[in-house]
Amino acid sequence: MLLEIKNLAKNFGGVAAVKDVSLMVDKDQIVSIIGPNGAGKTTLFNLVSGVYRANAGEILFEGKNLVGRPQHEIARRGIARTFQNIRLFQGLTVLENVMTALDSISRYNILSAMMTLPSKRKTDRENRERALEALELVQLLEYRDEQPSNLPYGLQRRVELARAIVTAPKLLMLDEPAAGLNPSEVREFIERVARLKEKFHFGILIIEHRMQVVNELSERIYVVNFGNLLACGTPAEIQQNPEVIKAYIGEEASEC
Repeated sequence: MLLEIKNLAKNFGGVAAVKDVSLMVDKDQIVSIIGPNGAGKTTLFNLVSGVYRANAGEILFEGKNLVGRPQHEIARRGIARTFQNIRLFQGLTVLENVMTALDSISRYNILSAMMTLPSKRKTDRENRERALEALELVQLLEYRDEQPSNLPYGLQRRVELARAIVTAPKLLMLDEPAAGLNPSEVREFIERVARLKEKFHFGILIIEHRMQVVNELSERIYVVNFGNLLACGTPAEIQQNPEVIKAYIGEEASEC
């Protein structure tokens, strides 16, 4: 199993944001996490990527526990993510934004960087080529010298995706990647993610509110509500689950 979360818990003061949640993602598999706002979905992502440290439970990635590991080490092990709110570096070009993701896995030392030694120049050339390839995969190559702020919102989302895949991750985590996209952009996104999985065979974990994305891409769905795991199953099973219906539309409405 690529990623296995066991009985994960996270408290903020007296508030339990995540309570005893377990889930799994394997290589070449797309899994979605859904739930109402404030359910604890992004907290789960932050626990896996090392932004927060779990109070209890295990996060096993290729069998090794990630709890307490720093973010850069987690990235080096093969986990990449995007964010719910776009986080691009203003003042850097699209290409430079994508190249920043490679800093954590580059092998030159401080001396090489300060003196611009051949090893540093070689790494920079290699990183540039990798970033250009990632931009080509998301159809952004023509925008490589643009400032991200000059691009439409949908293209900025693609820059984030390119920055995530440039490190050749084993697990790709996407936090509401279709937020703010119009219907045609949503369709393009679904097709793009399917192509990327077919090409790289990485595991993909998605947080998403758009059920079109969830239902078309996911092999398995986990539903969280108030930090608890409410249900898990295939898209068809989740659509028919009465507890999930209650969580989304309320018990009275579901009985009408």
